[in-house]
Amino acid sequence: NVPASYMPALNGELRGGHAYQDFAVTPYLGSYFYIINTKKHPNVHFRRALALAVDRIQIPRFLHGGQIGSAQYMPGTPIAQLADADLAACGVTRDHPGVASVMEPGTLCYVPPPGLDFDPGRAREELALARAELGGALPSRITVKFNSGVELHKLIAEFLQRQWREILGLDVELEVQEWKTFLKDTADGDYEVARMGSIGNFPEPEAEFLPMFKCGVPDNRTRFCDPAFEAAMARAETTVDRKERLTHV
Repeated sequence: NVPASYMPALNGELRGGHAYQDFAVTPYLGSYFYIINTKKHPNVHFRRALALAVDRIQIPRFLHGGQIGSAQYMPGTPIAQLADADLAACGVTRDHPGVASVMEPGTLCYVPPPGLDFDPGRAREELALARAELGGALPSRITVKFNSGVELHKLIAEFLQRQWREILGLDVELEVQEWKTFLKDTADGDYEVARMGSIGNFPEPEAEFLPMFKCGVPDNRTRFCDPAFEAAMARAETTVDRKERLTHV
Protein backbone atom coordinates (compact mmCIF):
# COMPACT_ATOMS: atom_id res chain seq x y z
CA ASN A 1 0.00 0.00 0.00
CA VAL A 2 1.67 3.17 -1.21
CA PRO A 3 0.61 6.23 0.84
CA ALA A 4 -1.34 8.77 -1.21
CA SER A 5 1.08 11.47 -0.03
CA TYR A 6 3.90 9.68 -1.94
CA MET A 7 1.98 9.45 -5.21
CA PRO A 8 2.57 12.97 -6.59
CA ALA A 9 6.32 12.37 -6.48
CA LEU A 10 6.15 8.81 -7.85
CA ASN A 11 3.87 9.66 -10.77
CA GLY A 12 5.71 12.85 -11.73
CA GLU A 13 3.24 15.50 -10.55
CA LEU A 14 6.00 17.08 -8.47
CA ARG A 15 8.82 16.19 -10.85
CA GLY A 16 7.85 18.11 -13.98
CA GLY A 17 5.79 15.27 -15.39
CA HIS A 18 8.59 12.71 -15.08
CA ALA A 19 7.46 9.61 -13.19
CA TYR A 20 9.95 7.28 -11.56
CA GLN A 21 11.05 4.58 -13.98
CA ASP A 22 9.73 1.77 -11.80
CA PHE A 23 6.29 3.40 -11.42
CA ALA A 24 3.36 2.63 -13.72
CA VAL A 25 -0.41 2.82 -13.54
CA THR A 26 -2.31 0.00 -15.26
CA PRO A 27 -6.00 -1.00 -15.29
CA TYR A 28 -7.34 -3.04 -12.37
CA LEU A 29 -10.69 -4.84 -12.43
CA GLY A 30 -11.84 -3.51 -9.09
CA SER A 31 -14.51 -1.27 -7.62
CA TYR A 32 -14.21 0.65 -4.33
CA PHE A 33 -17.48 1.61 -2.70
CA TYR A 34 -19.35 2.09 0.55
CA ILE A 35 -22.07 -0.25 1.75
CA ILE A 36 -25.09 0.66 3.88
CA ASN A 37 -26.70 -1.77 6.28
CA THR A 38 -30.27 -1.88 4.96
CA LYS A 39 -31.55 -3.41 8.20
CA LYS A 40 -30.32 -0.42 10.22
CA HIS A 41 -31.21 2.07 7.49
CA PRO A 42 -34.24 0.61 5.66
CA ASN A 43 -35.45 3.94 4.29
CA VAL A 44 -34.51 4.06 0.61
CA HIS A 45 -34.69 7.87 0.46
CA PHE A 46 -32.10 8.20 3.22
CA ARG A 47 -29.78 5.78 1.44
CA ARG A 48 -30.25 7.63 -1.86
CA ALA A 49 -29.44 10.92 -0.14
CA LEU A 50 -26.11 9.50 1.06
CA ALA A 51 -25.24 8.29 -2.45
CA LEU A 52 -26.24 11.51 -4.19
CA ALA A 53 -24.18 13.65 -1.78
CA VAL A 54 -20.82 12.14 -2.79
CA ASP A 55 -18.76 13.87 -5.49
CA ARG A 56 -16.72 10.85 -6.60
CA ILE A 57 -14.82 12.83 -9.24
CA GLN A 58 -12.93 14.62 -6.45
CA ILE A 59 -11.56 11.45 -4.86
CA PRO A 60 -8.83 10.64 -7.45
CA ARG A 61 -7.63 14.23 -7.14
CA PHE A 62 -6.37 13.66 -3.61
CA LEU A 63 -5.43 9.98 -3.99
CA HIS A 64 -3.23 10.67 -7.07
CA GLY A 65 -3.30 7.01 -8.14
CA GLY A 66 -5.12 7.20 -11.46
CA GLN A 67 -8.42 6.00 -9.99
CA ILE A 68 -11.64 6.65 -11.92
CA GLY A 69 -14.41 8.34 -9.95
CA SER A 70 -17.72 6.79 -10.95
CA ALA A 71 -21.19 6.10 -9.57
CA GLN A 72 -21.34 2.95 -11.70
CA TYR A 73 -20.80 -0.23 -9.72
CA MET A 74 -19.12 -2.30 -12.45
CA PRO A 75 -15.58 -1.04 -13.21
CA GLY A 76 -14.52 -0.29 -16.74
CA THR A 77 -12.74 2.00 -19.17
CA PRO A 78 -13.89 5.62 -19.57
CA ILE A 79 -16.10 5.61 -22.64
CA ALA A 80 -14.28 8.66 -24.04
CA GLN A 81 -11.11 6.52 -24.26
CA LEU A 82 -12.60 3.52 -26.08
CA ALA A 83 -11.52 2.46 -29.55
CA ASP A 84 -14.04 3.07 -32.32
CA ALA A 85 -14.82 -0.65 -32.64
CA ASP A 86 -15.49 -0.91 -28.91
CA LEU A 87 -17.76 2.14 -29.03
CA ALA A 88 -19.79 0.38 -31.70
CA ALA A 89 -19.94 -2.81 -29.64
CA CYS A 90 -21.06 -0.81 -26.61
CA GLY A 91 -23.72 1.00 -28.64
CA VAL A 92 -22.71 4.44 -27.34
CA THR A 93 -21.06 7.57 -28.69
CA ARG A 94 -17.78 8.95 -27.40
CA ASP A 95 -19.51 11.73 -25.48
CA HIS A 96 -21.56 9.23 -23.46
CA PRO A 97 -20.68 9.68 -19.77
CA GLY A 98 -19.21 7.01 -17.54
CA VAL A 99 -17.35 3.77 -18.17
CA ALA A 100 -17.89 0.59 -20.14
CA SER A 101 -16.55 -2.92 -19.66
CA VAL A 102 -15.12 -4.40 -22.85
CA MET A 103 -15.29 -8.18 -22.64
CA GLU A 104 -14.37 -9.06 -26.21
CA PRO A 105 -12.78 -6.18 -28.14
CA GLY A 106 -15.05 -4.94 -30.90
CA THR A 107 -17.64 -7.63 -30.17
CA LEU A 108 -18.96 -7.73 -26.63
CA CYS A 109 -19.38 -4.80 -24.27
CA TYR A 110 -21.35 -3.95 -21.13
CA VAL A 111 -22.32 -0.41 -20.14
CA PRO A 112 -23.26 -0.44 -16.43
CA PRO A 113 -26.30 1.54 -15.22
CA PRO A 114 -25.33 5.13 -14.33
CA GLY A 115 -25.96 4.88 -10.59
CA LEU A 116 -26.77 7.80 -8.29
CA ASP A 117 -24.11 10.33 -9.20
CA PHE A 118 -23.34 13.58 -7.38
CA ASP A 119 -26.36 15.87 -7.20
CA PRO A 120 -26.57 17.98 -4.02
CA GLY A 121 -30.05 19.25 -4.86
CA ARG A 122 -31.48 15.79 -5.35
CA ALA A 123 -29.63 14.61 -2.23
CA ARG A 124 -31.43 17.21 -0.13
CA GLU A 125 -34.75 16.34 -1.78
CA GLU A 126 -34.27 12.67 -0.91
CA LEU A 127 -33.36 13.63 2.65
CA ALA A 128 -36.58 15.67 2.86
CA LEU A 129 -38.57 12.65 1.65
CA ALA A 130 -36.86 10.51 4.27
CA ARG A 131 -37.71 13.09 6.94
CA ALA A 132 -41.36 13.11 5.85
CA GLU A 133 -41.54 9.34 6.20
CA LEU A 134 -39.41 8.90 9.33
CA GLY A 135 -40.16 12.07 11.26
CA GLY A 136 -38.16 12.14 14.50
CA ALA A 137 -36.61 8.78 13.63
CA LEU A 138 -34.56 10.32 10.82
CA PRO A 139 -30.88 9.71 11.64
CA SER A 140 -28.89 12.82 12.47
CA ARG A 141 -25.73 10.87 13.25
CA ILE A 142 -24.18 7.86 11.52
CA THR A 143 -21.04 5.82 12.11
CA VAL A 144 -18.74 4.89 9.23
CA LYS A 145 -16.38 1.95 9.67
CA PHE A 146 -13.19 1.24 7.76
CA ASN A 147 -10.17 -0.95 8.37
CA SER A 148 -6.75 0.24 9.44
CA GLY A 149 -3.51 -0.27 7.55
CA VAL A 150 -4.33 1.59 4.31
CA GLU A 151 -4.05 5.37 4.18
CA LEU A 152 -6.58 5.87 1.40
CA HIS A 153 -9.38 4.36 3.52
CA LYS A 154 -8.90 7.17 6.04
CA LEU A 155 -8.67 9.87 3.37
CA ILE A 156 -11.84 8.73 1.62
CA ALA A 157 -13.73 8.36 4.90
CA GLU A 158 -12.78 11.90 5.93
CA PHE A 159 -13.91 13.17 2.52
CA LEU A 160 -17.31 11.50 2.89
CA GLN A 161 -17.58 12.79 6.43
CA ARG A 162 -17.20 16.35 5.14
CA GLN A 163 -19.56 15.84 2.18
CA TRP A 164 -22.35 14.39 4.30
CA ARG A 165 -21.93 17.09 6.94
CA GLU A 166 -21.92 20.00 4.48
CA ILE A 167 -24.64 18.76 2.12
CA LEU A 168 -26.93 16.77 4.42
CA GLY A 169 -26.11 18.21 7.83
CA LEU A 170 -25.25 14.78 9.25
CA ASP A 171 -22.91 14.18 12.15
CA VAL A 172 -20.57 11.43 10.91
CA GLU A 173 -18.38 9.47 13.31
CA LEU A 174 -15.44 7.52 11.86
CA GLU A 175 -14.49 4.20 13.43
CA VAL A 176 -11.23 2.45 12.51
CA GLN A 177 -10.95 -1.30 13.09
CA GLU A 178 -8.33 -4.00 12.71
CA TRP A 179 -8.94 -6.00 9.51
CA LYS A 180 -10.27 -9.22 11.09
CA THR A 181 -12.58 -7.31 13.43
CA PHE A 182 -13.82 -5.20 10.51
CA LEU A 183 -14.62 -8.29 8.43
CA LYS A 184 -16.47 -9.94 11.33
CA ASP A 185 -18.52 -6.84 12.17
CA THR A 186 -19.58 -6.22 8.58
CA ALA A 187 -20.41 -9.91 8.10
CA ASP A 188 -22.45 -9.91 11.32
CA GLY A 189 -24.29 -6.72 10.34
CA ASP A 190 -22.70 -4.79 13.20
CA TYR A 191 -22.26 -1.54 11.26
CA GLU A 192 -24.21 1.30 9.69
CA VAL A 193 -21.98 2.34 6.78
CA ALA A 194 -18.67 0.73 5.84
CA ARG A 195 -16.09 0.85 3.12
CA MET A 196 -15.90 -2.19 0.85
CA GLY A 197 -14.48 -3.31 -2.47
CA SER A 198 -15.01 -5.94 -5.14
CA ILE A 199 -12.27 -7.42 -7.34
CA GLY A 200 -13.16 -9.49 -10.38
CA ASN A 201 -11.20 -12.19 -12.18
CA PHE A 202 -13.09 -11.56 -15.41
CA PRO A 203 -15.23 -8.63 -16.66
CA GLU A 204 -18.50 -10.45 -16.03
CA PRO A 205 -21.07 -8.42 -14.06
CA GLU A 206 -23.55 -11.28 -13.83
CA ALA A 207 -20.97 -13.70 -12.40
CA GLU A 208 -18.25 -11.64 -10.73
CA PHE A 209 -19.83 -8.49 -9.31
CA LEU A 210 -23.62 -8.59 -8.98
CA PRO A 211 -24.14 -11.92 -7.15
CA MET A 212 -22.95 -10.39 -3.87
CA PHE A 213 -26.26 -8.49 -3.67
CA LYS A 214 -28.49 -11.55 -3.99
CA CYS A 215 -30.75 -12.37 -1.06
CA GLY A 216 -29.05 -14.39 1.64
CA VAL A 217 -25.64 -14.96 0.05
CA PRO A 218 -22.72 -14.84 2.56
CA ASP A 219 -21.05 -11.85 0.85
CA ASN A 220 -24.21 -9.73 1.00
CA ARG A 221 -23.18 -7.61 3.96
CA THR A 222 -25.78 -4.96 3.08
CA ARG A 223 -28.67 -7.41 3.74
CA PHE A 224 -30.19 -5.98 0.55
CA CYS A 225 -32.94 -8.23 -0.87
CA ASP A 226 -35.13 -7.19 -3.78
CA PRO A 227 -37.51 -9.47 -5.77
CA ALA A 228 -36.96 -7.53 -9.02
CA PHE A 229 -33.18 -7.91 -8.71
CA GLU A 230 -33.55 -11.64 -7.93
CA ALA A 231 -35.75 -12.10 -11.00
CA ALA A 232 -33.27 -10.27 -13.25
CA MET A 233 -30.38 -12.39 -11.96
CA ALA A 234 -32.42 -15.57 -12.45
CA ARG A 235 -33.11 -14.63 -16.07
CA ALA A 236 -29.42 -13.90 -16.63
CA GLU A 237 -28.34 -17.19 -15.07
CA THR A 238 -30.57 -19.21 -17.41
CA THR A 239 -29.69 -17.31 -20.60
CA VAL A 240 -27.03 -19.05 -22.66
CA ASP A 241 -26.30 -16.29 -25.17
CA ARG A 242 -23.78 -13.96 -23.57
CA LYS A 243 -24.91 -10.78 -25.29
CA GLU A 244 -28.54 -11.38 -24.43
CA ARG A 245 -27.61 -12.31 -20.86
CA LEU A 246 -26.05 -8.89 -20.30
CA THR A 247 -29.31 -7.16 -21.19
CA HIS A 248 -30.87 -8.63 -18.04
CA VAL A 249 -28.32 -7.07 -15.68
